[in-house]
Amino acid sequence: RLGAAGTALLHKLQKGIPPWIPLKVHEKKTYKELQEEAIESKRRDLAVLQANGGVWPGVRIPSHALFLWASGSELTPTLEADHMPNKFIPKDL
Repeated sequence: RLGAAGTALLHKLQKGIPPWIPLKVHEKKTYKELQEEAIESKRRDLAVLQANGGVWPGVRIPSHALFLWASGSELTPTLEADHMPNKFIPKDL
């Protein structure tokens, strides 16, 4: 912990930021800001569910379960037809 604090101090000094100013990540947020972020996160989650037909990506068949019932030639098409889209979901959705 002390090492991390020391490193953070060095980085701040290198960038010319006074040590007593908190980093953007550690700024205090108002209740309203937290509430807006939560609503935005919920909206994005609902957009993902809507795009995947009401199923969260990766939930249909857990990867460890694939190996219990499928092997070799059966497993390959299942893995190729991956149901989890590697799509970027924009924040403003």
